Amino acid sequence: QYDLALRSLAAAAERDDYVNKVIVYASVDCLDSTTIDVVKYWEKSMSSVLRVEYVESYQMRQRETLEQSKKMDERVARHWLSSNNRVFARGYDNVIYLESDHVVSPDFFQSAEALIEFTDAYCPKCFTMNLGCHGNCLGKYKPLTSKTNEISIFPIQNIGSIYRRVSWEIFIRNVDMFCDLLGDWDINMHTLLALGIEDIDQRSPGYTTPRVLHTT
Repeated sequence: QYDLALRSLAAAAERDDYVNKVIVYASVDCLDSTTIDVVKYWEKSMSSVLRVEYVESYQMRQRETLEQSKKMDERVARHWLSSNNRVFARGYDNVIYLESDHVVSPDFFQSAEALIEFTDAYCPKCFTMNLGCHGNCLGKYKPLTSKTNEISIFPIQNIGSIYRRVSWEIFIRNVDMFCDLLGDWDINMHTLLALGIEDIDQRSPGYTTPRVLHTT
């Protein structure tokens, strides 16, 4: 899955003919040798369009108690928080968050740039944007445009999410409230945003035709 995900990113980057390589921070949270080998192979590859950087999550080598190991949702939540924080710490204004079982469309990067530009103008306080969605996107929500590349306002999704520095920094200031909820990071994020955080809009612009799909 990881190899397929990186291949799809490389194909999209090659299609857009970027002058500089696209950087992928591959944050790994499991001591699985096959996964690590795949990421390190890409890190050492001579790809002309993709630069993969292998990153170990902070908790990767921590020994957990049996009780902690049962709480996989909370481990995923910690990984989600730390991986985004680490990339924002490098100075980026936007972070595209993909999982290892996500494959992207050939126009992925072009679509991401257009969606960011749209959101900056239409919903500057929106917490996130999405390049994918759960279930059937098309026809499920009323589109804002009548063109082929229809953009709708969705409930927050977690497939191909684009997080924005300005909203992320506000969210992180409320991270204790988030962590107190425990359990599934995605549901907890929805819950916290639904309760309301000042200066964050919980809506989420995204395409009715997804640019990211699960391999399954």
